[in-house]
Amino acid sequence: MAFGLLGFYLPQSLSFIPPEQVSALPDTVRNHYVLSEELVREENFSAATHHVDAMISQWAQPEPVDIEAILQLYDYAGDVYLKAGDLESALRHFDKAVTAYEGESFSAELVMPLQGLAVTYMRLGMVDEAEQMLLRAQNIMHRHQGVYSLEQLKILEELTALKDQTVPEYKLDALYRYHLRIHESAFGRHDSRSVSSMLRLAEYLGERAVNLRYRPNGYKRRVFRQNSHELFERAIEVLKTEYGPHSPRLLQPIRDYASMLYRHRGRYDRSMAGKRRSVELIREVEQIIAAQPDVTQADLAAARVAVADLYVIWGKGGALQIYREAWDMIGDDPQFDVVRQELFGEPVRLTNRTLSEKPEYVRAPPLMANGEPLFSEIAFKVAANGRVRKTETVGGNVPFWRTFRLKEKLEGAKYRPRFVDGEPVATEGLVHVQPYRVGLASWYRR
Repeated sequence: MAFGLLGFYLPQSLSFIPPEQVSALPDTVRNHYVLSEELVREENFSAATHHVDAMISQWAQPEPVDIEAILQLYDYAGDVYLKAGDLESALRHFDKAVTAYEGESFSAELVMPLQGLAVTYMRLGMVDEAEQMLLRAQNIMHRHQGVYSLEQLKILEELTALKDQTVPEYKLDALYRYHLRIHESAFGRHDSRSVSSMLRLAEYLGERAVNLRYRPNGYKRRVFRQNSHELFERAIEVLKTEYGPHSPRLLQPIRDYASMLYRHRGRYDRSMAGKRRSVELIREVEQIIAAQPDVTQADLAAARVAVADLYVIWGKGGALQIYREAWDMIGDDPQFDVVRQELFGEPVRLTNRTLSEKPEYVRAPPLMANGEPLFSEIAFKVAANGRVRKTETVGGNVPFWRTFRLKEKLEGAKYRPRFVDGEPVATEGLVHVQPYRVGLASWYRR
């Protein structure tokens, strides 16, 4: 399977004539076909289009007897032109493939050229037309294979990728839930083959809960959060049942779930269940790593550090002792110098991790910027307890009085401190570079 622009599925080149029948073709057509296939395999699509044109002109008849063969011919040609970047020619050939089946609107043979049309329309910026082609292809598959057939998953993923670019989040809910429903219909609710779809929906609903930050959306936020947690729990339980409690397959889902629990904390949440469950999950990760036959001391130390990091994030006591235990696991052995530097050589930000990735906003561009990218530089110190101290604006082209909110965020961040000889030490002279952009933050626009 190949994915192109915006994650759309690009049909692989189709051998529209079975290999055993290639020798029966006229010499000129057979030669062009063989050469075009070789060029496609070499990804020289522009050169392949010349042979495709020659095949069509010499083989397609005004009134073809074999409609299916003609459809495959035009579908193949559209695929080659699409990969060559000639969108108008691709559109023309895919459309001819669909037109060849006029009168048989629900033929299963139409699914591939309809997908090709959808990809081409999307690349041309014709979003509505692309959606119509995908919906028609999906409708055909429903008629032939049922509403919950697995074969429609490629089309459903294309629809999701398309709508993700054009519609609000709430309109995507049904598509993500439908994706899971298809898997559950085919394999059951507690089958490992449904786990990937469970986790996909869990992540999506978890993000929806994070993005609904305001009190009027409190009920929706709770529902999304609860559904996300239930899906994570079910997926983890299925993996444990199928592969055992110490399977490496559990590591990433458990880590993702623990991270989501922290992101779902709230100032109005009185229950500490999320905190307790998050700590339990990270300890499970540590146990899974320790149970692996090829585990090293470096792996065990990194797992211990992950537990301590979570203690710091949640404000739970005892993190320092766990960090010391991790240090003792690798000690001063020279073979662990790289690991020691990675884990303890410099402060590591544990919260507010997206500060450098998400630009801060300024309402108007500063005059001193002169069209250059907007940024500020904040010097700070990380104390031995992992908290930020002594923030000061030291550079950038954003006036210092516009960096107050950024400094507040930075001062609220929690760090894993630097360690020397197994003890945490303060680190001074650190500089945070923050990008900015002109506009109003979403919370202000509301």
